[in-house]
Amino acid sequence: MHRTRGTPTQREADEMNARETSNSKGNGKKTQSFAVYFTMLLSGVVLVWLWSAHAAIDGHRESQSLTHPLAPGKGTAHFQEPVQYLRTSVASPAKFSESTTLATIRPVTNIDASVSSQPSTVAAPLRKKGPRKIGDNPVSATDPILTHAAAVAKKAIPIPESTIVKEHPQSIEPGPEDDESYYVVFSTGCSEFQDWQSIGVYSSAETVGQRGIVTRIASGCTPEQEAAIRHSVSHLPQRCRVHFAPNTEVRDVKGSIYKYANKPLGMMHWLMHAEPPVPTTATIALIDPDFFFLRPLWHDSFDSPKKYIATGSAQSTPVPKRIKKGTMIAQQYGIGGAPWTKKPSNKPGKKAWALKEYFTNELNRPNSPALHRDITESTAGTWYSIGAPYIALASDWLPLAANWTSLMPMAVERNFGNLAEMYAMVIATADLNIRPARIDNMMVSNVGSGGEGWPWVDKLPMDKACDPSILTDPKYSLPIFLHYCQTYRINSVIDHSHGGEAANMIFSKYQVPDEILKCPAGSTASEGIKELNHGGANKKMRLTKEGFLPEPSPQVTAEKLNQLRNIFSHCTATRSTNKAAADYRRWFCSVSHGS
Repeated sequence: MHRTRGTPTQREADEMNARETSNSKGNGKKTQSFAVYFTMLLSGVVLVWLWSAHAAIDGHRESQSLTHPLAPGKGTAHFQEPVQYLRTSVASPAKFSESTTLATIRPVTNIDASVSSQPSTVAAPLRKKGPRKIGDNPVSATDPILTHAAAVAKKAIPIPESTIVKEHPQSIEPGPEDDESYYVVFSTGCSEFQDWQSIGVYSSAETVGQRGIVTRIASGCTPEQEAAIRHSVSHLPQRCRVHFAPNTEVRDVKGSIYKYANKPLGMMHWLMHAEPPVPTTATIALIDPDFFFLRPLWHDSFDSPKKYIATGSAQSTPVPKRIKKGTMIAQQYGIGGAPWTKKPSNKPGKKAWALKEYFTNELNRPNSPALHRDITESTAGTWYSIGAPYIALASDWLPLAANWTSLMPMAVERNFGNLAEMYAMVIATADLNIRPARIDNMMVSNVGSGGEGWPWVDKLPMDKACDPSILTDPKYSLPIFLHYCQTYRINSVIDHSHGGEAANMIFSKYQVPDEILKCPAGSTASEGIKELNHGGANKKMRLTKEGFLPEPSPQVTAEKLNQLRNIFSHCTATRSTNKAAADYRRWFCSVSHGS
């Protein structure tokens, strides 16, 4: 391209002027050049400062040592990013509205800016590699945001005071088993269907000698339901407790209440309002209500490789000998790493997961540990393909439950099934930079599934699958829980003369009559004045005249591995349900409560 002749002449003149001494006079070009450079320099400084301040305030930068020039004599600005995992979109608790609910709380980064005359080195709050110990930034139960959020939820939901803030007082004096260093917690609704399952947890815990506290979190009860539950559990052992929590307001794509969101919300509510309070050093195991204990769960349950099974990719997640800050042990589940997929949504109305965009655009947290470059859909399938039981310290559970609660609306928009709460859980765990240890043997459930504790069950003799002595015989290793969410059949003894499955040859929690918890006629308890309903026409399982489920013979023998698993699960679930019904009568029906 042709250049004008004047351009080099001007440049040479400017260079000559720049080399002249400061007392040179009368050079107009030099004065003009100095003004231009000064203006450019000042503009650059201002732009740099504005860009730096904007980036820091928006939380879009990794923390590092920075000095921000201000106007002369104004010093430097220091920006620190203390990570707070329970924050709202408003600036302070005073700006909550009465319509604000716990479901709207979102984890965002809080920025604290100050001005000083000295430069500052800002320590990075998040490590770039490896799990971050969240104890470095704990969220206290007395945090004003938590306290105010709970107060708002309490006002928004018309439930009596006792339902919101108190656990049920017990009538039996504490014994040596009442060790508050370990809690087993499960979340339920308030139906009779979950009443008998809850008694099943309490009963099986007693049967195996489980130590510590066992707590039911009942969410969304009406005053009448709460009163009935309190009445029913008033004579359980001291360490069997119930806590009442408000109902979630998270809705699914059809506009219905997404009931599974009560699990994180109830967990958060319990940690904030449990009475007596939960010690921060306590270990907490969160299970589902359809769990029967087969073995005790305690601090030393995983202190030796002989005590647990880890197969497949779970072998790459080291198991701590004892739960400590920033660690978690969870059951391996086959849910994969779906939240970290880069695939678009495959269903109309369902959003793509797009976690990077969500954390960046919705939460202003592009540096979330959940977005670490080493977490892909594949690696997430190794680290975060987990489910109940989840075991962690109470001090870790509070920020985890808060994060889990806040992520529920997002997860429901991206998964239209009951896995949404499980995916929200693993995202919350990753966001707190916890890499759980996965093991197989905390439960068995699906007789055709891998990644469960079946290798131990498979070692039982074929003629012992229904023998109740195996549950107490120490020479047999067994999983800690039976998760009876499946249907179990004993096909070898089906009574074909009755047109198919006999009543005692199938076990399904959905076919257990709710009346199994009714007190028998003649009981001194008020419920005993009515005759038992023996199951109802819509149930495949029937109750005996005495009000229990028929049990298979202990001599039932398996011929194949699949039969062994079905017989073991069927017999264990049936006997555990009957034991729960018997314990209910022992705890409640023999005591007169008046009318």
